[in-house]
Amino acid sequence: MSYVEFKDVKKVYKTGEVEINALRDVDFEIEKGEFCVIVGASGAETLESDTQNRGMVVDFSNLKKDLKEIADYFDHSLIMETGSLKQATEDALLAENLRIVKVDFRPTAENFAKYIYDEMAGRGYKVIEASVYETPNNVASYCE
Repeated sequence: MSYVEFKDVKKVYKTGEVEINALRDVDFEIEKGEFCVIVGASGAETLESDTQNRGMVVDFSNLKKDLKEIADYFDHSLIMETGSLKQATEDALLAENLRIVKVDFRPTAENFAKYIYDEMAGRGYKVIEASVYETPNNVASYCE
């Protein structure tokens, strides 16, 4: 049983006459001892003011950009561990115009969770945990 549970959370704010639905029907749980932050930019034009940046954990647009950059690098490619295939097999795959991305680890969800953790930490983010979903019910997470 969770320590704190949230159901159907909504957050609506106004910018002039426009209503923005920042959160819609979000459910989540927090276990005892966990710390949870929901991060998001509340209007790019206001982020330039010093008062808006104080206490901000991270600018969500930067976080999203960095995660997208990592995901896009691997998107629509055959990801393989360096040295795991014979050169003839690799050549045959390349002849079929497959985009091959080689990594120095077995490309499992568990190893990708660590890879993303390390990549984001290397970009200056204070990463607590990285999770990679293989399916909606199958997730691998990494934390230190």
